[in-house]
Amino acid sequence: MKIALVGDCHGKLPRIPKAADAVLCVGDVCSSRLRKYIFKAMQLQSKGIPVSWMDVAGKQARSLVHESIRDGERVLRSLSACRKPVFIIPGNWDWTHKGGSIAHKTYREIIRSLKIRDVHMKKRDLGSFCVIGYGDHSGPEIPTSKKGIELAKVYGEYENLRRKYKKARIRLSKLFRDARKPVIFLSHNVPFNTSLDIISYKKSPRYGQHCGSVLARDLIKEFRPVAVVAGHMHGPVQSNRLFGVPVINTGYRKVSLLSL
Repeated sequence: MKIALVGDCHGKLPRIPKAADAVLCVGDVCSSRLRKYIFKAMQLQSKGIPVSWMDVAGKQARSLVHESIRDGERVLRSLSACRKPVFIIPGNWDWTHKGGSIAHKTYREIIRSLKIRDVHMKKRDLGSFCVIGYGDHSGPEIPTSKKGIELAKVYGEYENLRRKYKKARIRLSKLFRDARKPVIFLSHNVPFNTSLDIISYKKSPRYGQHCGSVLARDLIKEFRPVAVVAGHMHGPVQSNRLFGVPVINTGYRKVSLLSL
């Protein structure tokens, strides 16, 4: 089986190879036009200033949201039209929930009418394999450093983060235990503390830090899927092994082929 791996598109339409039998997409289909405002907000938050990116963007916030979603919808419709089985999870840019003062379509509302299989927190068959998906996350689910723990406690988030991590782990662990075929684990983010999750973008407030998923790492260690397909960290297509399991970072706006 040849599987097309679609990395973080951020608004760019992917070209699916004709040789592909199926498609796995790691999410982040929406464009990242508001990235600089998010980074500015993160810098202020690290100094203890409670501010959102919308506060920083001001009057531009509404148009930025709608442009991002329109770009993402174009990508989703392109994937839906490729005439191959498409398995996808939402990324952290994909507007999965309504919130704040800006009305907008959500990822789930768009995908509902398309020929795409959303596998977020689900298990779906793919020939001799099954796909388990975990999307809509952007970094360590629980703080991994002393400073991170302190900040989470200052904002009153620490215990809530631990509860969310435990809930997600219980739900995903059940999917792995119930699997009757070898599992391909489709995760938006690569696992924490590997060569794949170091932020190389120099303008990021977290430049040089490990920013992968703690939950993905823990699930890989416990269940040893046949392969892990992930993204979020951008850069080129890269692969590594974690606990003997091949882990692929699908890259920024890249499409590659995986043979299984």
